[in-house]
Amino acid sequence: MRHCNVVVLAPSSPGALDEERWGEVTVVRHRYFAPKSAQRLTGGEGVLASLRGDPLTRLQAPLLVGSQLAAIPRLLRRYAIDIVNSHWLVPQGLNAALVRTATRTPHVATAHAADVALLQRARLGRHLARFILDRTDMFLPVSSYLARSVDALVGHRVRHRVVPMGVSAERFQPKPPDPASRMILFVGKLVPKKGLRYLLEAVALLVERGVRAHLVIVGGGPLEPDVRADVTRLGLDATVELAGWVKNTELPAVYARAAVVCVPSIIDERGETEGMPVVVQEALASGRVVVASEVSGIPDVIDDGRNGFLVPPRDPAALAAALERALLISPQVRAAVGSAARETALSHTWERVAERYAEVFDEVSR
Repeated sequence: MRHCNVVVLAPSSPGALDEERWGEVTVVRHRYFAPKSAQRLTGGEGVLASLRGDPLTRLQAPLLVGSQLAAIPRLLRRYAIDIVNSHWLVPQGLNAALVRTATRTPHVATAHAADVALLQRARLGRHLARFILDRTDMFLPVSSYLARSVDALVGHRVRHRVVPMGVSAERFQPKPPDPASRMILFVGKLVPKKGLRYLLEAVALLVERGVRAHLVIVGGGPLEPDVRADVTRLGLDATVELAGWVKNTELPAVYARAAVVCVPSIIDERGETEGMPVVVQEALASGRVVVASEVSGIPDVIDDGRNGFLVPPRDPAALAAALERALLISPQVRAAVGSAARETALSHTWERVAERYAEVFDEVSR
Protein backbone atom coordinates (compact mmCIF):
# COMPACT_ATOMS: atom_id res chain seq x y z
CA MET A 1 0.00 0.00 0.00
CA ARG A 2 1.41 3.37 -0.98
CA HIS A 3 1.87 6.09 1.63
CA CYS A 4 -0.78 8.81 1.86
CA ASN A 5 -0.42 12.22 3.45
CA VAL A 6 -3.71 12.80 5.26
CA VAL A 7 -5.26 16.15 6.16
CA VAL A 8 -8.47 16.02 8.20
CA LEU A 9 -10.90 18.95 8.10
CA ALA A 10 -13.29 19.04 11.05
CA PRO A 11 -15.48 21.69 12.68
CA SER A 12 -14.07 23.57 15.61
CA SER A 13 -15.23 22.50 19.05
CA PRO A 14 -14.72 23.83 22.59
CA GLY A 15 -11.28 23.11 23.98
CA ALA A 16 -9.85 21.81 20.68
CA LEU A 17 -6.90 23.34 18.85
CA ASP A 18 -7.50 24.95 15.46
CA GLU A 19 -4.65 22.89 14.03
CA GLU A 20 -2.56 20.00 15.32
CA ARG A 21 -0.68 16.87 14.28
CA TRP A 22 -1.68 13.34 15.22
CA GLY A 23 1.41 11.41 14.20
CA GLU A 24 1.52 11.81 10.41
CA VAL A 25 -2.04 13.17 10.20
CA THR A 26 -2.72 16.91 10.11
CA VAL A 27 -6.00 17.99 11.71
CA VAL A 28 -7.44 21.40 10.78
CA ARG A 29 -10.60 22.68 12.49
CA HIS A 30 -12.67 25.41 10.88
CA ARG A 31 -14.45 27.94 13.09
CA TYR A 32 -18.06 28.60 12.19
CA PHE A 33 -19.20 31.12 14.83
CA ALA A 34 -17.66 33.86 16.92
CA PRO A 35 -16.62 33.86 19.62
CA LYS A 36 -15.36 30.28 19.57
CA SER A 37 -16.84 29.65 23.01
CA ALA A 38 -20.33 30.31 21.57
CA GLN A 39 -20.11 27.46 19.03
CA ARG A 40 -22.85 25.01 20.02
CA LEU A 41 -23.25 22.52 17.20
CA THR A 42 -20.16 20.41 17.81
CA GLY A 43 -19.16 18.34 20.80
CA GLY A 44 -21.59 16.66 23.16
CA GLU A 45 -24.15 14.39 21.46
CA GLY A 46 -23.17 15.49 17.93
CA VAL A 47 -24.49 17.89 15.31
CA LEU A 48 -27.83 16.17 14.62
CA ALA A 49 -28.71 16.08 18.31
CA SER A 50 -27.61 19.71 18.71
CA LEU A 51 -29.92 20.79 15.88
CA ARG A 52 -32.87 19.85 18.08
CA GLY A 53 -31.76 22.50 20.58
CA ASP A 54 -32.49 26.22 20.85
CA PRO A 55 -32.92 28.57 17.83
CA LEU A 56 -29.42 30.07 18.19
CA THR A 57 -27.89 26.61 17.85
CA ARG A 58 -29.95 25.87 14.72
CA LEU A 59 -28.92 29.25 13.29
CA GLN A 60 -25.30 28.11 13.36
CA ALA A 61 -25.94 25.17 10.98
CA PRO A 62 -25.70 27.13 7.69
CA LEU A 63 -22.65 28.93 9.06
CA LEU A 64 -20.96 25.60 9.76
CA VAL A 65 -21.72 24.37 6.23
CA GLY A 66 -20.53 27.61 4.66
CA SER A 67 -17.31 27.79 6.64
CA GLN A 68 -16.54 24.19 5.72
CA LEU A 69 -17.13 24.90 2.03
CA ALA A 70 -14.80 27.91 2.20
CA ALA A 71 -12.11 25.91 4.01
CA ILE A 72 -11.85 23.05 1.49
CA PRO A 73 -10.32 25.04 -1.44
CA ARG A 74 -7.87 26.71 0.95
CA LEU A 75 -6.64 23.32 2.12
CA LEU A 76 -6.44 22.01 -1.45
CA ARG A 77 -4.02 24.81 -2.30
CA ARG A 78 -2.09 24.81 0.97
CA TYR A 79 -1.41 21.07 1.07
CA ALA A 80 -1.55 20.26 -2.68
CA ILE A 81 -4.33 17.75 -2.00
CA ASP A 82 -5.03 15.18 -4.73
CA ILE A 83 -8.30 13.63 -3.50
CA VAL A 84 -11.15 14.70 -1.23
CA ASN A 85 -12.77 11.93 0.82
CA SER A 86 -16.00 13.16 2.41
CA HIS A 87 -17.61 11.32 5.32
CA TRP A 88 -21.40 11.79 5.45
CA LEU A 89 -23.14 12.75 2.22
CA VAL A 90 -24.52 15.91 3.84
CA PRO A 91 -23.07 18.39 4.37
CA GLN A 92 -19.54 17.08 3.72
CA GLY A 93 -20.41 15.20 0.52
CA LEU A 94 -22.37 18.17 -0.83
CA ASN A 95 -19.49 20.57 -0.19
CA ALA A 96 -16.96 18.17 -1.71
CA ALA A 97 -19.21 17.79 -4.77
CA LEU A 98 -19.37 21.57 -5.18
CA VAL A 99 -15.58 21.81 -4.89
CA ARG A 100 -15.14 19.00 -7.42
CA THR A 101 -17.29 20.94 -9.88
CA ALA A 102 -15.06 23.99 -9.50
CA THR A 103 -11.63 22.35 -9.22
CA ARG A 104 -12.02 18.86 -10.77
CA THR A 105 -10.40 17.39 -7.65
CA PRO A 106 -11.49 13.73 -7.44
CA HIS A 107 -14.12 13.07 -4.78
CA VAL A 108 -14.64 9.83 -2.85
CA ALA A 109 -17.80 9.86 -0.70
CA THR A 110 -18.27 7.65 2.36
CA ALA A 111 -21.78 7.16 3.80
CA HIS A 112 -22.38 5.93 7.34
CA ALA A 113 -26.22 5.72 7.70
CA ALA A 114 -27.74 8.79 9.38
CA ASP A 115 -26.76 10.90 6.36
CA VAL A 116 -28.70 8.59 4.03
CA ALA A 117 -31.71 8.60 6.36
CA LEU A 118 -31.62 12.40 6.39
CA LEU A 119 -31.71 12.52 2.59
CA GLN A 120 -34.54 9.98 2.52
CA ARG A 121 -36.63 12.23 4.79
CA ALA A 122 -35.81 15.54 3.09
CA ARG A 123 -38.28 16.96 0.56
CA LEU A 124 -35.54 17.45 -2.04
CA GLY A 125 -33.39 14.61 -0.77
CA ARG A 126 -33.54 12.58 -4.00
CA HIS A 127 -32.37 15.54 -6.09
CA LEU A 128 -29.67 16.45 -3.59
CA ALA A 129 -28.39 12.86 -3.48
CA ARG A 130 -28.25 12.74 -7.27
CA PHE A 131 -26.33 16.03 -7.38
CA ILE A 132 -23.76 14.75 -4.87
CA LEU A 133 -23.30 11.29 -6.36
CA ASP A 134 -23.11 12.58 -9.93
CA ARG A 135 -20.05 14.50 -8.72
CA THR A 136 -18.54 11.57 -6.86
CA ASP A 137 -15.82 9.43 -8.43
CA MET A 138 -16.42 6.51 -6.06
CA PHE A 139 -19.08 5.92 -3.43
CA LEU A 140 -18.05 3.94 -0.33
CA PRO A 141 -21.02 2.88 1.81
CA VAL A 142 -20.09 1.06 5.01
CA SER A 143 -22.65 -1.68 4.29
CA SER A 144 -24.46 -3.32 1.39
CA TYR A 145 -27.73 -2.14 2.98
CA LEU A 146 -26.64 1.47 2.53
CA ALA A 147 -25.62 0.77 -1.06
CA ARG A 148 -29.10 -0.59 -1.82
CA SER A 149 -30.74 2.31 0.03
CA VAL A 150 -28.85 4.89 -2.01
CA ASP A 151 -29.60 3.08 -5.27
CA ALA A 152 -33.31 3.22 -4.39
CA LEU A 153 -33.05 6.87 -3.36
CA VAL A 154 -31.48 8.10 -6.60
CA GLY A 155 -33.32 5.65 -8.86
CA HIS A 156 -30.30 3.94 -10.43
CA ARG A 157 -27.29 1.85 -9.49
CA VAL A 158 -24.46 3.98 -8.10
CA ARG A 159 -20.86 2.93 -8.70
CA HIS A 160 -19.65 1.82 -5.31
CA ARG A 161 -17.55 -0.45 -3.15
CA VAL A 162 -18.66 -1.53 0.29
CA VAL A 163 -15.93 -0.79 2.84
CA PRO A 164 -17.10 -1.51 6.40
CA MET A 165 -15.91 0.09 9.59
CA GLY A 166 -12.69 -1.44 10.86
CA VAL A 167 -11.45 -2.81 14.16
CA SER A 168 -8.14 -3.07 15.97
CA ALA A 169 -7.31 -6.77 16.17
CA GLU A 170 -4.44 -5.92 18.52
CA ARG A 171 -6.62 -4.14 21.09
CA PHE A 172 -9.48 -6.63 20.93
CA GLN A 173 -8.05 -10.09 21.48
CA PRO A 174 -9.95 -13.33 22.13
CA LYS A 175 -9.77 -14.48 25.74
CA PRO A 176 -10.94 -17.88 27.03
CA PRO A 177 -14.57 -17.47 28.14
CA ASP A 178 -15.57 -18.18 31.72
CA PRO A 179 -17.76 -21.32 31.49
CA ALA A 180 -19.88 -20.02 34.37
CA SER A 181 -20.52 -16.60 32.83
CA ARG A 182 -24.12 -15.70 32.00
CA MET A 183 -23.29 -12.11 31.17
CA ILE A 184 -25.08 -10.52 28.21
CA LEU A 185 -23.29 -7.34 27.13
CA PHE A 186 -24.79 -4.32 25.37
CA VAL A 187 -22.46 -1.48 24.32
CA GLY A 188 -23.70 1.73 22.75
CA LYS A 189 -25.44 5.07 22.97
CA LEU A 190 -28.92 4.89 24.48
CA VAL A 191 -30.91 6.08 21.46
CA PRO A 192 -33.92 4.50 19.69
CA LYS A 193 -32.05 2.90 16.76
CA LYS A 194 -30.03 0.74 19.17
CA GLY A 195 -33.19 -1.24 20.01
CA LEU A 196 -32.37 -1.64 23.70
CA ARG A 197 -36.04 -1.79 24.76
CA TYR A 198 -36.41 -5.06 22.83
CA LEU A 199 -33.37 -6.52 24.57
CA LEU A 200 -34.86 -5.65 27.96
CA GLU A 201 -38.11 -7.36 27.00
CA ALA A 202 -36.15 -10.41 25.81
CA VAL A 203 -34.23 -10.60 29.10
CA ALA A 204 -37.53 -10.42 30.98
CA LEU A 205 -38.68 -13.46 28.99
CA LEU A 206 -35.49 -15.31 29.94
CA VAL A 207 -36.09 -14.57 33.61
CA GLU A 208 -39.66 -15.87 33.31
CA ARG A 209 -38.29 -19.12 31.87
CA GLY A 210 -35.80 -19.49 34.71
CA VAL A 211 -32.76 -18.89 32.49
CA ARG A 212 -29.98 -17.35 34.55
CA ALA A 213 -28.68 -14.19 32.90
CA HIS A 214 -27.04 -10.90 33.83
CA LEU A 215 -27.35 -7.98 31.42
CA VAL A 216 -24.66 -5.28 31.54
CA ILE A 217 -25.41 -2.06 29.65
CA VAL A 218 -22.34 0.00 28.79
CA GLY A 219 -23.17 3.45 27.48
CA GLY A 220 -25.38 6.44 28.07
CA GLY A 221 -27.59 8.84 26.21
CA PRO A 222 -30.96 10.58 26.05
CA LEU A 223 -32.99 7.40 26.65
CA GLU A 224 -31.30 6.54 29.94
CA PRO A 225 -34.29 7.63 32.09
CA ASP A 226 -36.60 5.50 29.92
CA VAL A 227 -34.23 2.54 30.17
CA ARG A 228 -34.14 2.78 33.97
CA ALA A 229 -37.94 2.98 34.06
CA ASP A 230 -38.24 -0.08 31.79
CA VAL A 231 -35.83 -2.06 33.96
CA THR A 232 -38.00 -1.41 37.01
CA ARG A 233 -41.28 -1.96 35.14
CA LEU A 234 -40.09 -5.35 33.89
CA GLY A 235 -38.84 -6.40 37.33
CA LEU A 236 -35.21 -6.55 36.20
CA ASP A 237 -33.51 -4.44 38.88
CA ALA A 238 -31.58 -7.48 40.13
CA THR A 239 -30.73 -8.67 36.60
CA VAL A 240 -29.65 -5.52 34.75
CA GLU A 241 -26.62 -3.36 35.50
CA LEU A 242 -26.29 0.09 33.93
CA ALA A 243 -22.54 0.60 33.92
CA GLY A 244 -22.48 3.95 32.10
CA TRP A 245 -19.68 4.80 29.71
CA VAL A 246 -16.32 3.14 30.20
CA LYS A 247 -12.95 4.22 28.82
CA ASN A 248 -11.97 2.80 25.45
CA THR A 249 -8.92 1.27 27.08
CA GLU A 250 -11.22 -0.71 29.39
CA LEU A 251 -13.54 -2.08 26.68
CA PRO A 252 -11.45 -5.17 25.79
CA ALA A 253 -11.68 -6.39 29.39
CA VAL A 254 -15.45 -5.79 29.39
CA TYR A 255 -15.89 -7.88 26.25
CA ALA A 256 -13.73 -10.62 27.77
CA ARG A 257 -16.18 -11.05 30.67
CA ALA A 258 -19.21 -11.47 28.41
CA ALA A 259 -20.73 -14.80 27.44
CA VAL A 260 -22.81 -13.08 24.76
CA VAL A 261 -22.68 -9.66 23.11
CA CYS A 262 -26.10 -8.46 21.96
CA VAL A 263 -26.69 -5.86 19.24
CA PRO A 264 -30.51 -5.48 18.96
CA SER A 265 -30.46 -2.66 16.38
CA ILE A 266 -33.59 -1.50 14.55
CA ILE A 267 -34.68 0.99 11.91
CA ASP A 268 -36.32 3.64 14.07
CA GLU A 269 -39.37 5.82 13.39
CA ARG A 270 -37.20 8.45 11.69
CA GLY A 271 -35.75 5.85 9.32
CA GLU A 272 -32.38 5.91 11.09
CA THR A 273 -30.37 2.77 11.72
CA GLU A 274 -26.80 1.59 12.10
CA GLY A 275 -24.36 1.72 9.21
CA MET A 276 -21.95 -0.92 10.43
CA PRO A 277 -21.99 -1.10 14.25
CA VAL A 278 -18.45 -0.87 15.58
CA VAL A 279 -19.51 -2.97 18.56
CA VAL A 280 -20.15 -5.93 16.24
CA GLN A 281 -16.61 -5.74 14.89
CA GLU A 282 -15.14 -5.37 18.38
CA ALA A 283 -17.13 -8.35 19.68
CA LEU A 284 -16.09 -10.51 16.71
CA ALA A 285 -12.44 -9.57 17.20
CA SER A 286 -12.80 -10.50 20.88
CA GLY A 287 -14.03 -13.95 19.89
CA ARG A 288 -17.38 -13.46 21.59
CA VAL A 289 -20.70 -15.02 20.60
CA VAL A 290 -22.76 -12.25 19.01
CA VAL A 291 -26.57 -12.17 18.87
CA ALA A 292 -27.70 -9.34 16.61
CA SER A 293 -30.60 -8.03 14.58
CA GLU A 294 -30.71 -8.90 10.91
CA VAL A 295 -30.72 -5.26 9.91
CA SER A 296 -28.53 -2.75 8.08
CA GLY A 297 -24.88 -3.80 7.73
CA ILE A 298 -24.92 -6.52 10.38
CA PRO A 299 -25.67 -9.42 7.96
CA ASP A 300 -22.59 -8.37 5.97
CA VAL A 301 -20.39 -9.75 8.75
CA ILE A 302 -22.59 -12.17 10.75
CA ASP A 303 -23.22 -15.54 9.10
CA ASP A 304 -26.08 -16.96 11.16
CA GLY A 305 -25.04 -20.05 13.09
CA ARG A 306 -21.38 -19.90 12.03
CA ASN A 307 -19.85 -16.80 13.65
CA GLY A 308 -22.92 -15.52 15.52
CA PHE A 309 -26.70 -15.53 15.52
CA LEU A 310 -29.15 -13.27 13.66
CA VAL A 311 -32.72 -12.48 14.69
CA PRO A 312 -35.50 -10.35 13.20
CA PRO A 313 -35.47 -6.77 14.55
CA ARG A 314 -38.13 -5.69 17.08
CA ASP A 315 -38.88 -9.31 18.05
CA PRO A 316 -38.27 -9.91 21.79
CA ALA A 317 -39.40 -13.56 21.61
CA ALA A 318 -36.96 -14.42 18.82
CA LEU A 319 -34.23 -12.46 20.57
CA ALA A 320 -34.86 -14.30 23.85
CA ALA A 321 -34.67 -17.67 22.07
CA ALA A 322 -31.36 -16.75 20.42
CA LEU A 323 -29.92 -15.43 23.68
CA GLU A 324 -30.92 -18.61 25.51
CA ARG A 325 -29.29 -20.69 22.79
CA ALA A 326 -26.12 -18.58 22.93
CA LEU A 327 -25.92 -18.74 26.72
CA LEU A 328 -26.38 -22.51 26.90
CA ILE A 329 -24.30 -23.77 23.96
CA SER A 330 -21.57 -26.29 24.72
CA PRO A 331 -17.98 -25.14 25.28
CA GLN A 332 -16.99 -26.79 22.00
CA VAL A 333 -19.61 -24.90 19.98
CA ARG A 334 -18.79 -21.66 21.80
CA ALA A 335 -15.12 -22.07 20.91
CA ALA A 336 -15.96 -22.80 17.26
CA VAL A 337 -18.25 -19.76 16.96
CA GLY A 338 -15.66 -17.57 18.68
CA SER A 339 -12.91 -18.77 16.35
CA ALA A 340 -15.05 -18.04 13.29
CA ALA A 341 -15.89 -14.62 14.72
CA ARG A 342 -12.22 -13.77 15.14
CA GLU A 343 -11.47 -14.94 11.60
CA THR A 344 -14.18 -12.61 10.26
CA ALA A 345 -12.81 -9.66 12.22
CA LEU A 346 -9.30 -10.21 10.83
CA SER A 347 -10.63 -9.44 7.35
CA HIS A 348 -11.91 -6.07 8.60
CA THR A 349 -8.97 -4.70 10.55
CA TRP A 350 -8.14 -1.02 10.16
CA GLU A 351 -5.09 -2.07 8.15
CA ARG A 352 -7.30 -3.96 5.68
CA VAL A 353 -9.74 -1.04 5.52
CA ALA A 354 -6.84 1.35 4.82
CA GLU A 355 -5.67 -0.92 1.99
CA ARG A 356 -9.13 -0.80 0.39
CA TYR A 357 -9.23 2.98 0.66
CA ALA A 358 -5.75 3.24 -0.87
CA GLU A 359 -6.84 1.04 -3.78
CA VAL A 360 -9.81 3.33 -4.42
CA PHE A 361 -7.65 6.46 -4.16
CA ASP A 362 -5.20 4.99 -6.68
CA GLU A 363 -8.05 4.16 -9.04
CA VAL A 364 -9.77 7.56 -9.00
CA SER A 365 -6.50 9.50 -9.26
CA ARG A 366 -5.41 7.84 -12.51
